[in-house]
Amino acid sequence: MKKMLEIIIDGYGENLLKSAGFNNVMTFCCVLSYGNIKCLTDYKIKILKNVTIPVNSEIEKLKSIKETQIRIWYSSLDNEDMCSLYFLISYFCNKNIDIFICDIANKDHFSFSSYTSSEIKELSKNTILLDNNEKINYKKIWDDLVKENNDLRVLNYGKLMSFSFDYLDSMIINFIKIEKKIEYLELVGKCISEKLCGFYIDLIFMERIDELISKGIIKVINKDEKYKYLMINAVE
Repeated sequence: MKKMLEIIIDGYGENLLKSAGFNNVMTFCCVLSYGNIKCLTDYKIKILKNVTIPVNSEIEKLKSIKETQIRIWYSSLDNEDMCSLYFLISYFCNKNIDIFICDIANKDHFSFSSYTSSEIKELSKNTILLDNNEKINYKKIWDDLVKENNDLRVLNYGKLMSFSFDYLDSMIINFIKIEKKIEYLELVGKCISEKLCGFYIDLIFMERIDELISKGIIKVINKDEKYKYLMINAVE
């Protein structure tokens, strides 16, 4: 029986997968839903809110794979999971590798880490094997997204589409308009809990909020480093 490599995009779920009995696990994280994705072809690092994302080392991990069967665990409700899914299928499309995928999303669960190990075993029954035509279709969609290389890749009615930062920024601004005044970290938490535009990475929201502050669209009314309160600038 061939040994299968389990690839997971949600790094928090690695130990969960292993506790469920799946020991041959690799995590993959390049934050492909946000910002420039030309870094994938250039094999360069990516910077998000002053945090270095080592795209080059993530690609090197893929190059080192020896297995001829892989299973990609993903959530069809999550931008980042879907972007990574499309990229990984595109990357392995023309290689002699069987690609299995397993969607973990349902109405009660948004991310992998919200499950228990026993539930993960049940989820594995959702695994499907992609045929060549399916792999080619995934690759074509990803290639188109790379050509567009827009600011964001966002799920829109189940389809990954390119958007500018304005799309996410407008929703963040609306949160502040509703609250009138809100603490910086509370706003970040609210964006995450609401899964705004299908994102849940705190650094993404922090970078957008900081950009809106620098443009004068969001006004800081208390510059205390611990409790930074925000409101929409009257000139917005």
